[in-house]
Formats: sequence, structure tokens, C-alpha cells
Amino acid sequence: MSNLQRLANGAIVMCCGGKGCPTLRLNEETVEITDDHGGMISISKDEAELIKVALDQAKTTGLSERLSDL
Repeated sequence: MSNLQRLANGAIVMCCGGKGCPTLRLNEETVEITDDHGGMISISKDEAELIKVALDQAKTTGLSERLSDL
């Protein structure tokens, strides 16, 4: 189960029933994702658009192929 909630500051909280609920904030040129431990990454909007594609590809790639990339 997933739940998205917009905060008053414009950030989106992404919860999926677990303890951790990262937040996503869209800025002029970047997307900031903050985890529930306070760690934050800032990526370009173009890079953020690729996240769904990368997740889909990772799901269809076999475990042995992923391990060989390490």
C-alpha cells in the first residue's frame, strides 16, 4: 500500500506502510529526496524522470546479471 501526501511546504511524503517515509521536493532545476534518517540527494529533473525506467529495468534484470555488474 502506498500513500502520497503533500505537506504545507510543498514536499511530497512517500509512505508505503513501512517505518521510512522519504520526502520529495521539486525545486527550480533539481529534485531533492530526503530519507527518514535525514540523508538527502539532489538530482536533476531529467535524472529524476529516469527513476521509474531504472526501477522497471532492475525488476526485469536477473539477479546474476545485477551481481556481475558489481
